[in-house]
Amino acid sequence: MDSEQHERAKKSIRFILEKAGYHVRNEVDNFDLSASKSGLFIVLLCSDDKEALNHFNDTEFRMEDEINPCKKLVFTLLEDIRLNKAIVIGPQEFSSLIGKLMLSEVIGKEFSLDNLFSSTTAVAAATDEKSPSSLPIEVSEEKAFRIAGIKGEIRLKMIPFWSYKYSCEGEKKFKEKSVPFQGEGAGSINAINGAMSDFNSDLLKHLKIPGSAEMVRPRLKMEDAKKKIIESAVSDLTKRIKFKQESGQTIAYEDKVLSPDPEFFTIELLLFYTPVWQVRGKRIVEINSYNGNILSEPMDDGVEVF
Repeated sequence: MDSEQHERAKKSIRFILEKAGYHVRNEVDNFDLSASKSGLFIVLLCSDDKEALNHFNDTEFRMEDEINPCKKLVFTLLEDIRLNKAIVIGPQEFSSLIGKLMLSEVIGKEFSLDNLFSSTTAVAAATDEKSPSSLPIEVSEEKAFRIAGIKGEIRLKMIPFWSYKYSCEGEKKFKEKSVPFQGEGAGSINAINGAMSDFNSDLLKHLKIPGSAEMVRPRLKMEDAKKKIIESAVSDLTKRIKFKQESGQTIAYEDKVLSPDPEFFTIELLLFYTPVWQVRGKRIVEINSYNGNILSEPMDDGVEVF
């Protein structure tokens, strides 16, 4: 789905929701539209990216002060996508909705989406909810207030990261000499702002995310994360080699900079979340919910979540 198709999809789904009596808003980061009607809250994502769709499917969204989670809609042009916690509107379902809407206009009957949201594919019907990998929450809400030193509103945000391990093995030849490249490394990349850091993946747990937590959607896709890892590793493993050349009574030396090729690398990636308490009062203070450290910069690059 290209950008023009994406905008047309948003416009069309918005039209359908508004015709069914929903109040609709455009969103930015976590999904494309949100809608509400008579206490029912809906979030919508338009995408053909399977990774984004699966992340959306596994993420629970709640309106502020609401107990029940939002229902989730997905519009996609993919024919083979199956999601167990979101209602999928594919080409066939979209055609059916448009047909029902037009028919309701002709016969003067109120158009409704009640049957769509009573589908067994809705969020509430899911029984195999996954527990994503996450750092454990070691800092309580009360302790977070004490660390922040201010009064205000507090919320828990789950910030996505890529945990990675890489190995490099290969060799290059220069002037009949073989130059080997071997190495390995590990760390993490903030999936919002791309910042890299050391990380011990043994700390990760499969935890049930609190329902009140706000899940931030990754901006950095897996392939982009791999490119960033390789660029950093290539820089670390680049070698400056001095070659000796003899010609008769003359001896000359040549310096050559050699770097490993991307094909030399094997990379393992895992998406995980770091819990962060955000306290909003006279100022905004963010606290790592695992180790209690106050963050000098917003870990989510200022991203606001629904």
